[in-house]
Amino acid sequence: MVKKGKNKKDPVQMLIIPDLDSKPKNLSISRNTIMQTAIVIGIFLLGVALLGWAYLSGMDQIKHVKEISQENKAKDKQIEQLNTEIAEINKRQEEIERKQEEIKKLMGIKQDKHSRLIRPSGGQGGKDWGVSRSGGGVSRLTSNLGRYDKELDQMMAAVKNDRRFFRAIPNQWPAEGDISSDYGLRKSPFSSGTSFHDGIDIANNAGTEVLAAADGIVTFAGYMPVYGRTIIIDHGYGLQTKYGHNSNLLVAVGDKVKKGEQIAEMGNTGRSTGPHLHFSIYKNGQHQDPKLYLP
Repeated sequence: MVKKGKNKKDPVQMLIIPDLDSKPKNLSISRNTIMQTAIVIGIFLLGVALLGWAYLSGMDQIKHVKEISQENKAKDKQIEQLNTEIAEINKRQEEIERKQEEIKKLMGIKQDKHSRLIRPSGGQGGKDWGVSRSGGGVSRLTSNLGRYDKELDQMMAAVKNDRRFFRAIPNQWPAEGDISSDYGLRKSPFSSGTSFHDGIDIANNAGTEVLAAADGIVTFAGYMPVYGRTIIIDHGYGLQTKYGHNSNLLVAVGDKVKKGEQIAEMGNTGRSTGPHLHFSIYKNGQHQDPKLYLP
């Protein structure tokens, strides 16, 4: 039983009856004590609430950190997979380059160290043929490399099966230098008219090495009025090559020559405006564009 005082400052009287046979006890509690106890309990409950909130927030952060960690692990796995694929691509590319070099070696093609630009300067010459003015992704790249690798294997097998034929193809650049006159129609270097050029002119210093474009047998080594000191090589299979305007001939009729072998020195003999090599290719007696054969 609780009995309140008349005055707000009076203590609160509490009558405690343990049981029917016991004498009642009177307990007096001040209002300040009750207030302080309520405040303490309130602070305690607030602290518990804050701790609960902090715990829940911490759990959310831990969950978020775990999610980020899992995402990072997934990204690390993707990066590792990409690195593996890139390493495989590099390996295949190196293998392809090795096979390309092997095929070039089988075909007798020397590495071309100089680019050749068509420049209307330097020596030009040869015969003028009159012409009438009316006349994705990584996987896709990997797939492509795999397919190309197989094609190289097939090409290598074909080269090995008929190496003689490929060495007879005139695909070796016969000299270093710039193309001073291209195959086909051109402005004549000797007149104001238009003429047809049946080969290409490669201009460089006198004495520059002139090389055989393919394996073959020398069928002519001498002087021609238009081409000066000239060499003609028969490669078989209906293919012939001509090398004109040389200063010095290093082979004779009947000599067998290999692709890339030096046969002459560049010069300015015959009908010529400066040191250069006139190079022609013939197929069954018909002149061809040399750049269709040269790499």
